[in-house]
Amino acid sequence: MIELDRELFELKEKIMRKNKVEAMLESLKAELDQLKKERDKLRKCAEKEQADVDRLERLSLTSLLYAAINKKTEKLDKEKAEAYAAAVKLRSKEMQIENAERYAQTLKAELETLSDVEARYNEAFAKKSEVLKTARPELASKITYIEERLGSIAAQEREVQEALDAGNEALALIPSIEYELGSARSLATFDLFSRSILADLAKHSHLDKCQSLIYELQMLLNRYRTELADIQIQAELRVQIDGFLRFADFFFDGLFADITVLDKIEQSQKQVGDIRCSIENMQIRLNSIKDSFGNEAKRLSLQLEEIVLKA
Repeated sequence: MIELDRELFELKEKIMRKNKVEAMLESLKAELDQLKKERDKLRKCAEKEQADVDRLERLSLTSLLYAAINKKTEKLDKEKAEAYAAAVKLRSKEMQIENAERYAQTLKAELETLSDVEARYNEAFAKKSEVLKTARPELASKITYIEERLGSIAAQEREVQEALDAGNEALALIPSIEYELGSARSLATFDLFSRSILADLAKHSHLDKCQSLIYELQMLLNRYRTELADIQIQAELRVQIDGFLRFADFFFDGLFADITVLDKIEQSQKQVGDIRCSIENMQIRLNSIKDSFGNEAKRLSLQLEEIVLKA
């Protein structure tokens, strides 16, 4: 047991170091992004200053003008000084980037050596937990309850994440539908007055794209509805999804008159807007549920860790 405790302590320290290295790498990445932006600006500045020098050194109208009034040398010296200063600043920034990249490589190498510490810790922790269940019967029921609850929470978290993923896929498609509908609506409105064949063809091109996207959205919404069924919170959204799916089925039926086309486009814009709002609201609820599961799992994990490590 003493050897197991020592192993757990050492692995816990390595996990803390791994978390710190990951945070340092994340911070370094942001720093490198900023340094590279600054480097690119300095490079453009240095190239401009050097171009000014090259332009004065070449025989040109500007060069002759400055020579004629005895200021060419003075102007050239000034431009060379500015070009040199810009080049020095650029090199300094490049050196900062090189140093930061070398440090990042050092941290990544260290992180590689720590890649399996969580798995090793969990294995050692589980081993001690099993030992305690036998050696300390008074702790067995507490440990078993927490482990089972953590397993249940993990399963529920997976279900919530799958629903979130399905909702995000549907939301990602909606802007394309709204764009096609908006374009079709503009053309349909124009077509009412112009009777333009080209406008009519363009309008139907957008409607064809929209129809294809709506079919794709139907499939994504069906998947979303199925994922939500596992979480038991889908009642009000189901009504809205079903309404949209029924609407999408007849959306393009019977488009005989331009006014009908415009009316159905406007109806569809409202339906798509409603379904987007409904999904966004549901995603907020799902994220709240996920957070509550995460908080409970964290609390239980700390409780279990305290029981096992102190025993």
